[in-house]
Amino acid sequence: MDEKIVCFQTFLEKRFERLIDIKHSYKECSKYGSGEHLVNSEKRTINFDKLTEWYAPPGEKPCSADSMSFSDDCLYLIEFKSGDLTKSERKLEGLISNVADKINDSDSTLTSLYEETFEDKKNRLEQKFCLVVDSKQLGIVPLTAVLVSLSTARNVKEKVLLEKVRPNLKEAIANPDHYSDVEIWYSEIFDQYINTKNIRSSV
Repeated sequence: MDEKIVCFQTFLEKRFERLIDIKHSYKECSKYGSGEHLVNSEKRTINFDKLTEWYAPPGEKPCSADSMSFSDDCLYLIEFKSGDLTKSERKLEGLISNVADKINDSDSTLTSLYEETFEDKKNRLEQKFCLVVDSKQLGIVPLTAVLVSLSTARNVKEKVLLEKVRPNLKEAIANPDHYSDVEIWYSEIFDQYINTKNIRSSV
């Protein structure tokens, strides 16, 4: 595992003594509506919404991704969105605006945490932001957990995600060098993404 990731994980354990209390399952982090869940994974992750609440200055309520996890060389921020948010232009614009705020506010939180962690203030972890969409409601039949690309798009709503949502989110990043990518994942094969990329909470 990357030394900077180990260092950051150690910092989190020391900085937040009750960190274990916000290690939730992905299933719990994907909860919406009246107790429904977008994914069923029982693997543990850090509830980044809760971590942000703990860390934010009094009176401030920054936006945040739902969860934070790690692979051997990357930090993953994961946001879950249920329903079909592409069915109208208004909903689509709301989705892009909401997720863009989460991307940028989450980055600000992480930047502050990095500054506390590393002596060299330029040190950062590689970050990726992953938007998990409701593939069932969108009528998308995922075949395999590969990074969605235009070449694999099989229906109109996939093309909306690829041609509008993802490019707009990448363009909205205030500090583009802070994220190596923004990815679109399908809820029905969520476990495949986690397993393929060897993602875990690690703390």
